[in-house]
Amino acid sequence: MSKKPVNISIGARLYAGFGIIMLLIVLIAFLAFNQSNRLWKFTSDLYEHPLQVSKATRDIKNDVNSIHNLIKDIAIDNRLNPNALYPIINQINEKEADAIKSFDLVYERYLGQKSHIDSAFATFKNWKILRDQIIEHRLKGDNEQAYVQYRIKNQEFRDKLFSQVQVMVDFANAKADTYYHSAIAEKQKIVFWIRVILAGLFILTLSLSYLILNSIRRPVRALAQVADQFRHGNFDARSEYISTNEIGLLSASFNELANSVQQQIILNNSINELTQLLTSENELRPFCIEMLNALIKITRAEVATIYLLNEKKKEFEPYETLGLVNESLKTFAVKNLAGKQCIELVNSKSISVSSIPSETINCFKTLALDYDPQEMITIPILEDQKLISVIMLCSKTSFPETSVAIIEKIHFILTARIQGVLAFEKISKISQTLNKQFSELEEKTKE
Repeated sequence: MSKKPVNISIGARLYAGFGIIMLLIVLIAFLAFNQSNRLWKFTSDLYEHPLQVSKATRDIKNDVNSIHNLIKDIAIDNRLNPNALYPIINQINEKEADAIKSFDLVYERYLGQKSHIDSAFATFKNWKILRDQIIEHRLKGDNEQAYVQYRIKNQEFRDKLFSQVQVMVDFANAKADTYYHSAIAEKQKIVFWIRVILAGLFILTLSLSYLILNSIRRPVRALAQVADQFRHGNFDARSEYISTNEIGLLSASFNELANSVQQQIILNNSINELTQLLTSENELRPFCIEMLNALIKITRAEVATIYLLNEKKKEFEPYETLGLVNESLKTFAVKNLAGKQCIELVNSKSISVSSIPSETINCFKTLALDYDPQEMITIPILEDQKLISVIMLCSKTSFPETSVAIIEKIHFILTARIQGVLAFEKISKISQTLNKQFSELEEKTKE
C-alpha cells in the first residue's frame, strides 16, 4: 500500500463530490433556463413580427378588396341615388381607416425593407385620389365618367397594391420559417447539451462514488488485514497508511496500540524467561553467569558485571563479568558512594544514563580503560535497606525502551533470588565448615 499522504478528510471528500454534482445540476438548470429564454425569444419574435405582419397584411388585402367592391357598387349601380351613396362612402372611409391602422402596425413590426411598405402605402394613397374622383363624378350624376375611371384605373391600382402587399406577406412568411427553423435548431441543441451533461453527470457521479468509496474502503480493508495479522500473532504488523484524515488518525491509533501491546507482550515474555532462568541455578557463580547472560539478551547490553559486598562489608568486588576481562575490573569502597547518581543507587533505583557524567565514572571506576560506554544501567540489590550488590549493564548505543521497564518489573524477583543464592552460599560454606570440624573432631576422638 502506498505511503503517499492523503490528507483530505472523508467529510471533505464527500462534500467535494456532492459539490461537483450540485455544480453540474446548477449548470444544467442554467443551460435549460438560458435556452428556454432563447426559445421564448424566438417564439416572441415569431409572434411579434412575422405573425403580426402577416395578419396586418391580410387585413390590408381584405380592406383593399372590400374598398374595391364598394367602389365597384358606386361606379356600376346606376340605381343608387346620392342619398344611397353616403352609407357606402362611410363604409369606404371605415375600411380606409382600418387599412391605415394595419399599415401603421406593419411599419412598427415589419423586419424587411421599409421601402416595401412605403411603395405600398404610396399606391394606397394614390388609389384614394382615384376613389375620390369616382365618388365625386357619381355624386354629380356623371355616371359614365365614374364608370370609365373605375374600369380603366381602379383594377390597376388594386392589382398593384395586392402585389406590393404580397411582397411583405412573402417576406413575413419567410421570416416566420426562419424563426421556426431556428427554434427547432435551438431545441435540438438544448436536447443535445442536456443529454451530454446528463451523461457526464452520470459518469462523474459513478466515478466520484467509486473514488470516494475506494479511498475509504481500501485503507479500511488494509487496516482490517493488519489487525487480523496482529490478532493471529504477527505482532510486527503495522498499518502503513499515513494521513491526517479520520482513517489516518485511526491507523496511527492502531499502530500506537499495537506498539504498546507488543511491548507489553515482549516485556511479559522476557520477564517469564528471565524468571525461569533465575530459578534454574542455586550455586552463586553459575547463577551469576546465567543471570548476566539473560540480562544481556533481554536488554541488548554489551557488557554485564555483578559486584558483591565483601565479607568485611567495606568494598564491592567484581564477582563475575561478561564482555570484559575480570582482571581489568577494580573494586570500589562503600565510602566512595557520593554524588546524585550514587545516592540514587543506594536508594534502590535502577538508573539509565544516556550520557554518563564524570561523577558516575568517578563513583564506579571499575570498567576497563579501553571500553567507553555511552549508556549504563545500574541495578542495586539491597538487604535490610543496605546495598549488598550492584549489577552494571553497559552499551555503546542506546538501550531499548523496554530494558528499564523489564528491570523495574523483575527487580524484586532479582533481589530475592540474589539474596537467596547468597544465603545458600553462606549456608553451604557454614555446612562445609561444620563438616570439616566434625571430621576433625572424629579423628581426635579416635586418637
